[in-house]
Amino acid sequence: MLKQWLHKRAKVTYGILNTYVRKKGRVYNAAQWWDAQFYTAGVSDRQTIAPNKGVIAAKYHYASVEQRILAHLCNRNVRVNQSSVLDIGSGSGYWIDFYRALGANRVVGLDVALSSFNYLNDKYADTSGVHVFRGGGRSSLNSKRPLDW
Repeated sequence: MLKQWLHKRAKVTYGILNTYVRKKGRVYNAAQWWDAQFYTAGVSDRQTIAPNKGVIAAKYHYASVEQRILAHLCNRNVRVNQSSVLDIGSGSGYWIDFYRALGANRVVGLDVALSSFNYLNDKYADTSGVHVFRGGGRSSLNSKRPLDW
């Protein structure tokens, strides 16, 4: 246990040293990383979890997260019907479909990956109440003209 803890701390320290002191490494480009690492075989629900995630594992993941969201909404008496929802990191649009099924009348999807953005634009081209934007969450929400709600 102590060995694992020390190993983890050493990796973090080494990463900080290389990033901030030595200035080694590559600059992280989120859009390129997602397109190169996750969406190599197209955009799908299971690929937004992990590039090689199995179908059954992906279905289990989404079902368990749905149950947690529904429990949270019910326990706090939150009504999604006729509301607006912002989905940051929309991926394949799974959560856009989920909230629309719950009755949200407007869902805004935001994703940094070009392949995901193109996929979502095609998927929701004729769907009213769904708007898709490309960009990162922080930069999009902090801009002078935030997402058009």
